[in-house]
Amino acid sequence: MAGIMSPRRGGESDKFGNRYEGAWTVRHLLHVLGGSGESLTVEDSGEMARSVEFTYRRTGAVEVHQVKRQNGVANGWTVRSLLGLGIWDDARHHVGAGREFHLVSTVPARVAQELCDNARSARDVRSFVDHWLPNQNLQEAFSDLASMDVLGADERAWRVLRGTWIECHGEQDVAEFNGLLAGQLLDGAAGALAAVGLGDLVLHHLGRELTAPLIEDRLRKYGLRRTSIRRKETVEPRTWRVVPVADCPPEQVGVHPAAASGAYHHAQPSYGLREHDNLLRAQVRRAAVAGGMVVVAGGSSTGKSRSLFEAVRSELADWRILLPDDADAVRSASAQISAQTVVWLDDTPAVRFLGPNGLTASDLAALLEGEQSAPLVIVYLVWPDAYQRMTAVPQPTKGATDDPARGTREALSLAVQPPIRVPDDFTQLERRNLTSVAKMSGDRRLHDALSDPRYGVAQHLAGVPDLMDLWRDGAAVQPYGAALITAAVDLRALRIQEPLTAELLIAAAPLYLTSRQYAEAPATWFDDGLAYATRPLRGTVRALEPVPGSEIGTIAGYDVADYLQQHGAIGRDYTTVPVGLWNVLAAHVSDLDDLARLGRRAHQLGCAERARPLLTRVFDHSEDARWRLVSMLVNEKRYDVLREHAAVGCAEAHYALAEYAVEENRFGDVLEHWRAAETTGLQWWDLAEQLLEHEQEVLLRRLYELADPAGQFFYLRLLGYQGQEAKLGDLADAGDQEAQFELAWLLGSLGRVDEALDKFEALFNSEDSELVDEAVRAWGSLLAAHGREAELRDWAAEDADDGLPMLFLASLLAEQERLDELRDLAAGGGVTVVWQYTALLRRLNREQELRDLVQRGCREASEDLAKLLLSAGREGDLRAMAAAGDRSARESLVELWGSLGREHELRDLVVTGDGHAQNELMKLLARLGRQEELRRSAAAGDIWASSYLPGRNYSMEFSDLA
Repeated sequence: MAGIMSPRRGGESDKFGNRYEGAWTVRHLLHVLGGSGESLTVEDSGEMARSVEFTYRRTGAVEVHQVKRQNGVANGWTVRSLLGLGIWDDARHHVGAGREFHLVSTVPARVAQELCDNARSARDVRSFVDHWLPNQNLQEAFSDLASMDVLGADERAWRVLRGTWIECHGEQDVAEFNGLLAGQLLDGAAGALAAVGLGDLVLHHLGRELTAPLIEDRLRKYGLRRTSIRRKETVEPRTWRVVPVADCPPEQVGVHPAAASGAYHHAQPSYGLREHDNLLRAQVRRAAVAGGMVVVAGGSSTGKSRSLFEAVRSELADWRILLPDDADAVRSASAQISAQTVVWLDDTPAVRFLGPNGLTASDLAALLEGEQSAPLVIVYLVWPDAYQRMTAVPQPTKGATDDPARGTREALSLAVQPPIRVPDDFTQLERRNLTSVAKMSGDRRLHDALSDPRYGVAQHLAGVPDLMDLWRDGAAVQPYGAALITAAVDLRALRIQEPLTAELLIAAAPLYLTSRQYAEAPATWFDDGLAYATRPLRGTVRALEPVPGSEIGTIAGYDVADYLQQHGAIGRDYTTVPVGLWNVLAAHVSDLDDLARLGRRAHQLGCAERARPLLTRVFDHSEDARWRLVSMLVNEKRYDVLREHAAVGCAEAHYALAEYAVEENRFGDVLEHWRAAETTGLQWWDLAEQLLEHEQEVLLRRLYELADPAGQFFYLRLLGYQGQEAKLGDLADAGDQEAQFELAWLLGSLGRVDEALDKFEALFNSEDSELVDEAVRAWGSLLAAHGREAELRDWAAEDADDGLPMLFLASLLAEQERLDELRDLAAGGGVTVVWQYTALLRRLNREQELRDLVQRGCREASEDLAKLLLSAGREGDLRAMAAAGDRSARESLVELWGSLGREHELRDLVVTGDGHAQNELMKLLARLGRQEELRRSAAAGDIWASSYLPGRNYSMEFSDLA
């Protein structure tokens, strides 16, 4: 097409139209204002400004920052794609001049970042080449960088890497951190608004060095001023302590005391190296170079704390360890933490540090980037199931609320590398190593642990056999002690975090007794049972551990041994907690967060009557509680009660009444109840979509005029569906870019492709457009949909390292089934092309080609091969792939069993803990109409079962991080 042009990249005029680049700049302006930086210069002069957004000066260093928001639709940067953008040449220029070169993006550059980190870890280039390029990806990438046409030599490449920092920060995280920091440093506006004002301040001072005094002087223009920080007059009790690594007893960092044995009563057994230890110690060393976080995930009593402690003691022997009690303790200690300190965060058994209301990515970054002269290392321990909940990205669900784990995932993303996984038991190699250690030390405890047929080595050393025997034998020996332990296990499984008080246990334990035990209980039943449950066993482990009170000699309550919390409760997964326990909880639990979790849990398990009193108590405290109570009222058709709640300002009740009005075709009543700005979540978007389906143009136009985001979006979408070109054109002419976007789609659907392309092009070339990325994608999609191959190839040639044109070119080739050309395109390795290639192979039933790709390690091919076999019902082939460890085949096999009604096979997998099989089983029961079984499973703790029970649930939050 004549005059067609590719989407523009970069350019000075759009700097703060690009929200990510502007927010990253504002972050460092705030650092200057807060005193951790000396000055910031945006659009610096001369050679300082080469290819960077700003210069940031701090004590002892000058940083230059280049920001690349994303790599098209690719999920990361490769060393070669950065080379194509001239990044390495820019890095050489700045590092050679003694500056630190920082590349920042929303998507990672894992190989490049690892090269840079490893280069800083190596003492010289020879050590780097010999010891810090452990895999082929790193070796090939370094060879590319050191070649004559790039950096020219190994030595030069190593030095450039040492001076280059590659950082990945989510766009939302940057914005939230800015708002938080601005709120702490500035008065006069909410933090987020203050941060926007600072962005404007930067734009009006391009090329000028901004120091803290100059920034403060300019704040008045924006109605802002520095916060006056007042010190608290009262002295709060210290909830943290610092000890030298060399003097820290292992028990202080959560290492279980080893089971006692003769002369070794007070000593930990000698340590035998495990297979994960070398990798763990390498991560600790890497973090120690410039500061960083190391994550270790493992079950209770698997040796994870001992492994981490030995790694710290080996690599950081002359450092100190900060031992905080909770997240607030970390914050209070942060100003007093000195250099070369290990911050020890242990989220086992309960999540205290990175759960809801815990430490954020901003908190951790502030620690790592603090004013201490040398780096800090943060170490984090967590159980695998908690880590999985923390890192799981929820699938988009109709009616879903905001992602509750996003902040935790962002905090975990600061880790130097993926978590070190500590397995439940020792491998054969580790057993051989420990056998040698046992022979050399003569420690009988190690010999006993190695020969234990029931439990793993670490579990035996931690006294787990005695702990489990105490619980199991208690039913016959001391039933009141066993009842206390079982009640405590169930209470912790329900996510209660506060100490289990004596009053709570006295009320709960009788529910776990037989009628005879209840009737014949002696007056001293609780004291006798408690003495049994708190009896110290070998290694000082106890089933119930006393929690100290606020004064010496007092007990606030009791905690459950962590092994019982994690593993002891497994046998009770499908055992319904006593009905009376919910009433006990409602009467005895006072912590509002605990009550909210309990109410959510009861509602998730389908126990509406048990959930109601709990949720009612936290109605004003928890939006999730309000959504759940509203759901119950809707299911009971109690619209009279909903109107009462709405009358006193409950926005969630207004939503239910608005939805009811839509269901009853009373559209005139909807606007009366519209309160979208007063809640979070996507429910109002669902309701606006229903208005679209009913073609309620007048009502959507009114929402559009009220600037409601959901109403605006679906009003324009309705105009597009109805082909109302004139109305869209009027709105676009009035400056509504969303209307112009919808108009372009309409023109494309009408076959007026050139006009549509021009509209999209105008959007992505606009200096103030917030729809640049969306317009680029729509432009490319339209070219592909209408076979405009020449334009796509021109675009790809212009932006050879951008994955976006390749995505749409591959889409065109796949649609036209041009397999050979798509195969050649996929040979370049771009994931956006590969998945379209493998999907086309599946559609064309090219099984052998898919198998060949699977053999070469292509994950996309594995997924498509499994789908092909699933569609053909080839169970035997799926079994063979699953047996070889193919996850896609295993999931497809489970889906096949579900579709065929193979209940027994699904149940066999469910007992192994397979969540996919559990979901398929509950889906099968729902399809067969076996509602009573679903209710029983839900009441026993199966969240999947509760999701298939009939009824409205506006609050779709299924993840409990704590």
